[in-house]
Amino acid sequence: MKYAFRIAFVMILLALCIVGADVLGVGSPNEPIQLSITEQDNLSTLSQQLAENNIVISKHLFKLFYQWNTHSSVIHPGTITVHKQDSYQEIADTIQKPLVDTITITIPEGFEVYAIASRLQKNELIQSEEEFYNALEQFSFETNQGKKISGEEVSGFLFPDTYSISQKATPTEIIRIMTDNFKQKWTDAYQKKADKMNMSITDVINLASIVEREARKDEDFPLVASVFHNRLKKNQKLESCATVQYILRERKPVLSFADTEIDSPYNTYQYSGLPPTAISSPGIMAIEAVLYPEETDYLYFFTDKNGDNHYAKTFAEHNALIQQFGL
Repeated sequence: MKYAFRIAFVMILLALCIVGADVLGVGSPNEPIQLSITEQDNLSTLSQQLAENNIVISKHLFKLFYQWNTHSSVIHPGTITVHKQDSYQEIADTIQKPLVDTITITIPEGFEVYAIASRLQKNELIQSEEEFYNALEQFSFETNQGKKISGEEVSGFLFPDTYSISQKATPTEIIRIMTDNFKQKWTDAYQKKADKMNMSITDVINLASIVEREARKDEDFPLVASVFHNRLKKNQKLESCATVQYILRERKPVLSFADTEIDSPYNTYQYSGLPPTAISSPGIMAIEAVLYPEETDYLYFFTDKNGDNHYAKTFAEHNALIQQFGL
């Protein structure tokens, strides 16, 4: 029995060496798909990416094939281009090639879209920021739960992470790499929680983008989120400095009265509710803070000169804390 099983297993691997996902009826065969492999990735996470993109029919079978065929589990950081028609052997060969044409770049949590474009240009991954913005306007993708995201709202889904990107990648391909990363991070559990809260995925990301920019320390994230949730429930303006800084494209430590008077739908001092799109790229901590906020009655907070946040239930308490700790 053991011998027969081994023979069957080898036959499956040999078949996979010859045929690809295309032959098995998965997806469009000629579509090139770029996958980013970071220093933190391993064969298991890469096999997961391949399966989620319908390039292989089973992450487990591909992992076994790769180990059997190469006698190794080693993969190289970088960006690979594969097709849905590729055989397992062709995919394995692509993974094993030295990836010398890649640039490693880190997009931190809370980066605004213009900061992302600037960093990509400085690293010579795009020719101009305008080129990147134009690609964003034309871009659309569908979440794993079937929600279509398009145009300007895509900016909030450029997931902050460290990427190894091919120097030959187009702006559209870079955007796809980053949004594909988001799709992997946004789980069904997150979607169910958002549905329970009567929030769309864009609502969550828009609010998380504000929380990301307002929270200073890990413990602040669920508290800041609770303040904004409480304000939304009371139809009270969010009055987030970060949204005004987004308009100004400047992270001013203290806003002037004139700044808060700017007429823009992104100015949450002037307009109720959430801004039209995200103001930054939120990370997992900010997203989870929005989905699982602290239960509080806080409606106000401010950050003192030492970077500590102070929270209050009433405007009087808020003013007293400002007098005590100072802005």
